[in-house]
Amino acid sequence: GVDATNKTQSGGRISRLNKFQTRAQAISNATRAIHERDKRVAAAQRELRSREDAQAAARLARHSGYDPKGSLLSDGEAAALADRRRREAKAAKAARFLAEAERAAALLESDCDGGGGANGDGAASDAATDGSEAATPPAPLHAVRCAAPLPELLTVIVTTSPLPRHPCSRLLDEIVRSVHRHCAGAASCRLLLVADGYVEVRGESAYKRGRVPSDVAAAYESHKQALRAAISAGAAPYRTAELLEQPRHQGFSWSVCRALRAVQTPFVLVVQHDRPLMRDVPIGPLLEAMASLPRLEHVSLPTGRTLQYERQTYAKYAIPLDGSDVAAHGLRFLPLLAFLDSTHFAATHAYLALMRRHRLRRGDFTEDSLGQAQLAEIRTRGLSAHGRYGTWVLDDGDERVMVSHLDGRDSRALDKFAPARPCPIAPPQRQRRAHVGGAA
Repeated sequence: GVDATNKTQSGGRISRLNKFQTRAQAISNATRAIHERDKRVAAAQRELRSREDAQAAARLARHSGYDPKGSLLSDGEAAALADRRRREAKAAKAARFLAEAERAAALLESDCDGGGGANGDGAASDAATDGSEAATPPAPLHAVRCAAPLPELLTVIVTTSPLPRHPCSRLLDEIVRSVHRHCAGAASCRLLLVADGYVEVRGESAYKRGRVPSDVAAAYESHKQALRAAISAGAAPYRTAELLEQPRHQGFSWSVCRALRAVQTPFVLVVQHDRPLMRDVPIGPLLEAMASLPRLEHVSLPTGRTLQYERQTYAKYAIPLDGSDVAAHGLRFLPLLAFLDSTHFAATHAYLALMRRHRLRRGDFTEDSLGQAQLAEIRTRGLSAHGRYGTWVLDDGDERVMVSHLDGRDSRALDKFAPARPCPIAPPQRQRRAHVGGAA
């Protein structure tokens, strides 16, 4: 009786095990089938997006002559750019060597011809005291570059995208005016306005991803039309402006890269359409410092997130910045652990190289992708990993923010920043819609 019972129990366990194995195999097969189906759907979606991109680029090319190759550099263009930068570096090195040689020769000639005796007076000292021209050493390379007019050194890039307040352009007007007001000479610099594209949707809107309802899309088109008219008329503050329109939603990173490809100056100032300047920028010493110290590739201006930055980084990440700061031309620069999209100065060639090196995707915000990867690498490897990014934050000794932030969807936010100005086009009244994300 005992043996029969054991056999019955053993048989039941084997039967349950077989059922479990059969069920597990069925689940595995179903999961594999779902995975294969998802791969086919993703491939079909990629092909559809590629076809839509080609069609949109072709339509824009027929109307405006836009080059549909995309916003990033091709391999050939990157190689040509790198070769040109190498030649420029060699030429700069040769110029510095020649300047030093000429200076040494001038000093040697003054020593030989001056006949200075024990009291040290001679031809050179006489020239210095009587006010006549003396053989002065040539200015270093960075001083020569920054002695040029500001429009030859700096291009201002302002990115914009659909907002519920459009077609009113007052927000963008005030942002550009704040740059002209607080950056001495910026009003004469070339201004590139990059208008991002969008995707019309019927359901929930997501402004940060370029998904907007049809009425907002129509208002945005009216806003761009008003910008084109103001630029054509040379109206303030767009006298030096050019409008670059994206064929579809590209995101902040690709919009900046589109503008960088059109820049012809060594430095750029990148501004978002909801980031006004609140106080004066020491633009002269800042550009001098960036020219004399090539490692200052990207310099962010102080915001509420970067005030008392040393204390913040140590409290949040336990990373001390003691001894890692850089001082130049009366300014202090602290290593920025994560790239910030907020208002920043940058060296044009370094910005293009950074974009190319990290392969940012369409729709990305640089601080959300590259910035987070940078922060993770620095937290793992320490500040030794910071050098390859070249990101810094300005510390000019003032405890006030230099760059503020306005909510582009709040109609009252702008009134707190600037006195009321009549808007050329009044924004229409719309029903409140659900939205996901913020303004680009």
